[in-house]
Amino acid sequence: MTVQIRNDQQVDLLSGDFFPRYEPNAAMVHAASVKQQQVALRAYWPCSAQIITAQSVFVTDQGGGGFHFPAFNAPTHASQGLFPYVGFASASSQYLSIADNAQFDITGTETSVAAGFKGLTISFWVYFTEVGGAASIGLVSKWQTALPNQKSYRVIRLPANNIQFDVTTDGSTIVSVTSTGTVAASTWYHIWARFVPSTTMTIAIDNSPTPLAAGVPASIYNSSAALEAARTDGAGYLDGRLSQISICASAALDVTMMTEYEQTRAWIGK
Repeated sequence: MTVQIRNDQQVDLLSGDFFPRYEPNAAMVHAASVKQQQVALRAYWPCSAQIITAQSVFVTDQGGGGFHFPAFNAPTHASQGLFPYVGFASASSQYLSIADNAQFDITGTETSVAAGFKGLTISFWVYFTEVGGAASIGLVSKWQTALPNQKSYRVIRLPANNIQFDVTTDGSTIVSVTSTGTVAASTWYHIWARFVPSTTMTIAIDNSPTPLAAGVPASIYNSSAALEAARTDGAGYLDGRLSQISICASAALDVTMMTEYEQTRAWIGK
């Protein structure tokens, strides 16, 4: 057997030609590959590229399916250093919305996903310019009461600044898990939400998960609501920024979410 021996002098000599793992430029390179390798990825919006048509601006889907997110009331593309984002102002009712599509009618029972992986995972980075207030704020949401009762799943920020993950079994009966941690203004947070049928629901802030094991339904209701970002149920508009949004028709492994967090956080110096 050949044994490799570390040559410290050679490592030092070549170190200037390699990206240290936790430098922003390395994180920028790694981020897309982490997202695009996830099981049953349905869409990935980095919030960098945009498509312009005569009718609208679209935030580009780089998950391969071409499900570009239409932007309403002119949210703005920008970046913090190397980190791209879309910025939203509640006073202007800015949000993203894509009409109901089978791609996002995720129930957790998809036959195209292997046993042991069935479920739903939503993940993204968010920055709040304001927190608190009287209303819950929509982050990613497929949720509409007025249709009536066409609620599927959503991730929201509560008035007390906890993050909550909601699903429904029938369009109206809600099962929720609420983070033990809270968020503050002027800070980037990595958020992920996961549904494992009949087993657990989890909401996590910066890879600190809060699980729920009791009363988890066997499936999520297939609603006709639009998929939206930066608002929920036609209200609760976000003041802040979103980046690196993805939705998977699978229950991501803990190590997958840990890797996503670790490989992207240096991008914004976290």
